[in-house]
Amino acid sequence: MGPLINKFATFVGATAALAAFTNAHMIMKTPTPFGASTLNNSPLNNVARGSANSDYPCKQRSGVYDITTMNTMAVGAPQVLTFSGSASHDGGSCQLSVSLDKEPTANSTFKVIQSYIGGCPTSSTSGGSS
Repeated sequence: MGPLINKFATFVGATAALAAFTNAHMIMKTPTPFGASTLNNSPLNNVARGSANSDYPCKQRSGVYDITTMNTMAVGAPQVLTFSGSASHDGGSCQLSVSLDKEPTANSTFKVIQSYIGGCPTSSTSGGSS
């Protein structure tokens, strides 16, 4: 796997964790997150750095970094972010970020790509649930 693919796979894992943090009962659908087959829609557990039994980042669990589907994206091309589930509650806040670590830990550094304050996840065209 090339460095760009590794970075994107890490981005997907980090995004899944942060999207789940919104407590909106939804899971990122596309791009396909790390460990998609074992990802659940519960809030992150004990998110404070160093907390016992914390699953931050990326909802740590067995198989968390399994890649079930490789996401391929052209550099600079617009990308679609979608969620599955039905209880968005008209959106909360979420953040897309990236870590250059192949398997992020609570000590990893994340760089923010985009923050969505309110309205996430909802449809950008209708204002309703995605």
